[in-house]
Amino acid sequence: MEYQEARETKLSFKGSKRKSTKREKKHKTKRKRDDNGAANKGDDSGWVPVSSMSDLEGPLAIYFQDECLYILTLCASALELQSLASEGTPMFVKVDSAQLADAEPSKVEQVFVGRKSIPANAPSEPNYLSFRSCKTTYLSADRSGQVTCSSVAIGSLEMWEPVLLPEKGKGAIALKITPPGSDKEQYLGIEANKNSLDSVAVNACSR
Repeated sequence: MEYQEARETKLSFKGSKRKSTKREKKHKTKRKRDDNGAANKGDDSGWVPVSSMSDLEGPLAIYFQDECLYILTLCASALELQSLASEGTPMFVKVDSAQLADAEPSKVEQVFVGRKSIPANAPSEPNYLSFRSCKTTYLSADRSGQVTCSSVAIGSLEMWEPVLLPEKGKGAIALKITPPGSDKEQYLGIEANKNSLDSVAVNACSR
């Protein structure tokens, strides 16, 4: 899929934040406790769209909206592995909910933890993030556009630059990366698979 096409459908992120905070990448936060240690019942937790860069730090669910709604996940079952090389391969899987507002991750393989990452010798502090899976591996992309999630350490291939796209809706974000040896910016997207309506491969495509 071309980047321009991917931008029209865009990625959406939800983080576990309090429902009173409107965000569109979903992540969870524990209820606040008062001085006596009791939970504040007025603060419900849930998965809500992100609205700022700081919301991208912590547990996240990454969605792709096309004709259907998909969630980024690691392959963990025989069904998911039918068309993919190995366990732990990232892919977008169709979710039952047709509405992003109602969607939530259903298993740990669908939750990634965002963490601010700073390249060595960086002249300033850029907005780079790494995304750790439940397997303690990191989402990566190489210069050919292949996306994997097998690295156990953070390097330049694991540092993504988020770009907020408020004009595309709540929680709409593009994830950009420029792998070493490449002079082109690449963006996390999907690779169309005509043989499967339930899952699509993940790639990083150039403009």
